[in-house]
Amino acid sequence: MFAGEPDVIKQTGEFEFAVNSDGESYYLIKYTGKDRYISIPKTHKGYPVTEIGKEAFKDNTIIETLITNNVKKIEDDAFNGATNLKEVNLTKAESIGTKAFYNCSSLTNVFIPNTVTSIGYSTFDGCSSLKSVIIPNSVTSIGGSLFRDCGILIIYAETSSKLSGWDDNWNISRRFVYWGVKEYDTLNDIDYARLSDDKIIIRGFNPNSLTTDFVLPDTINTYQVTAIQSFAFYNCYSLTSVIIPNSVTSIDIGTFMNCSSLTSITIPNSVTSIGNQAFYYCYSLTSVTIPNSVTSIGYYAFRDCSSLTSIIIPNGVTNIGGAIFSGCSSLTSITIPNSVTRIEGYAFDGCSSLTSIFIPNSVTRIENYTFRNCNSLTIYAEASSKPSEWSSDWNCSNRPVYWGAKR
Repeated sequence: MFAGEPDVIKQTGEFEFAVNSDGESYYLIKYTGKDRYISIPKTHKGYPVTEIGKEAFKDNTIIETLITNNVKKIEDDAFNGATNLKEVNLTKAESIGTKAFYNCSSLTNVFIPNTVTSIGYSTFDGCSSLKSVIIPNSVTSIGGSLFRDCGILIIYAETSSKLSGWDDNWNISRRFVYWGVKEYDTLNDIDYARLSDDKIIIRGFNPNSLTTDFVLPDTINTYQVTAIQSFAFYNCYSLTSVIIPNSVTSIDIGTFMNCSSLTSITIPNSVTSIGNQAFYYCYSLTSVTIPNSVTSIGYYAFRDCSSLTSIIIPNGVTNIGGAIFSGCSSLTSITIPNSVTRIEGYAFDGCSSLTSIFIPNSVTRIENYTFRNCNSLTIYAEASSKPSEWSSDWNCSNRPVYWGAKR
């Protein structure tokens, strides 16, 4: 969601302009001021400002919010290296040049209007904070490596598939794409998209308006909310509790990552999967109930949840992901069900308060360093001896093991 233009934008710096070849409009050569909020002038000397020139804001580390107004063309490298730029509204843009926003590492929000027809090579390369972007139907030409090194990005495209004018390597980093998006908007500070099957995915939130206790809606405009986008709540530091509606079927990658004040969350029994890093760095989370509907929990899902004291893994989960509870230093109790067949490496690394754990016979594979730095742990294994597919370093800290134990 674009935060919008502030009521008053005070700009003390100077814009430098030059006349376009048509003699009836100007392009911006350079900005020399120190303002954080930039609204490109709509006119200069009575004529429209229609372009932002090459390298006009290159390596500017002050600007945070940009509104382009009447600008139709953004030249190559215009904002290359503007590392503090967070929000961009391209308003009436028609073309965006090569590397125009290259390495804008703080950019979280960009609005591409349906006037844009072409986007150049590596335009958003290195925008590592960009969580989602919508590509409208109007965009018929895209250069290669458009979103390279955008590690948390989800792409929404109005077109049903890649167009012929899009470079074969436009999505070289293979970021996930939702094709055929029908609608995208903001309602009550919630950014959402209606997908090709008419289901709603929550794209993100306005962190400035987000209350500490948040209840997600089950429908938006009568359409059912079924998913929350990856990293949707990422870095929502003030969030303390969340209730997820029964309509949601999955909690995606990094959805609540680094929500450092989150103490409780209600996960409904409609959820079947919890993605990688879903609650990574949720330092204040003390307890969580995982419903029996969940069959998949990704790696790092609860890593460094250092206040988490107990957890029950539901019967139906077959794999305990790598480092899933690593750094959960307050964890004293965990139940592994008979459905689990594999425990990946570092799963309980650093669970220093864990005093005992029972490993059922169903677990045929345990990987390296699973119980490293679990210095208070006693292990009870139902197997009569170490199974062949348990790594030689599964118990690298040499914690005591009682073989042939009963639950």
